Amino acid sequence: MNIQNIMRQPVIVKDNISLSETVQIMMQKKRNSVVIVNDKGEFVSEVDVVSVIKAILPDYIEEARIAAHFASSDYFIELCKKSKDIPIGDFMMKNPKTTTIESSLMEAAVMLINSKQSRIAVLDKNKFPVGLLTRTELKQAIGKILDIKESNS
Repeated sequence: MNIQNIMRQPVIVKDNISLSETVQIMMQKKRNSVVIVNDKGEFVSEVDVVSVIKAILPDYIEEARIAAHFASSDYFIELCKKSKDIPIGDFMMKNPKTTTIESSLMEAAVMLINSKQSRIAVLDKNKFPVGLLTRTELKQAIGKILDIKESNS
């Protein structure tokens, strides 16, 4: 078993789209993250739902639970609408960890834990994203190794 056997297909977007376009793609593809590429198709970064939420919220609310407690739902709606045109480059992850198809499952598992990311882009030798390794895929691999069958209930 290797990374290529368990990785999922990434949802890939260009590095010139907006926050609203990013959310639209995430919703259409039923994914919580996207992998960002440049015009050459090379990996640039990732964006997940947490990145989107952080882009919408002002720093003072993000860091102060008391301020968030007094902010209304209407304020959240207003912030969402104001944020729709933010370029993806403004809220993509800074220096996300990546792995390669050649890496071992052990390397990927350690990287996932140490980076505190919930997913890692899998790149080929040309830095093109070819997969996405998430905690779910690793959990499924562990289950398969332990001969645990998925239940449908």
